[in-house]
Amino acid sequence: MSDIKRHDHILVSMLEPQAIGYRFDRSRNDWPLHVTLAKWFDVPDIGLLERTVDDIAARTAPFKVTVGSEEMFGADGDTKVNIIADQKPFQALHKQLCEAVLSQPQSSFVNELWMGDEYRAHVTHHANARRHEGDVIAVADMYLVRMADERQCEVVQRFALGVKSREKS
Repeated sequence: MSDIKRHDHILVSMLEPQAIGYRFDRSRNDWPLHVTLAKWFDVPDIGLLERTVDDIAARTAPFKVTVGSEEMFGADGDTKVNIIADQKPFQALHKQLCEAVLSQPQSSFVNELWMGDEYRAHVTHHANARRHEGDVIAVADMYLVRMADERQCEVVQRFALGVKSREKS
């Protein structure tokens, strides 16, 4: 992942609440359990993106999904994940969030692998943390995370689903 720049951002649904400002190491096993919604991207105006994401969150009701079967993901097929059984709610968010990113001129994703029609919501196994087939996940918010430096990520914003949390400016 050496092509991720310092100020890249990602949008995720955390499986447990995280505090704004919370930092964690970038390595896969140090991430809190999450479902990626829009992977690493650059936008010229992060404030505009935050307002747009807030609008999307306000129009999206909280939902529940069931964890599905275990599969192997990644470029080398060596990453254990559990697929989300009902993809539709996450696919709808993924599509809207990717459109929000790309609506800004000069915005881009680090790469476009596993996006759009290839997007499959999943929870990656992390060290001793994982979800199991049949578990129910309540999705009530999403988070904007940024690269704080070359080794750490930082939670910078939380967007509650079904709630308008930010004023337009």
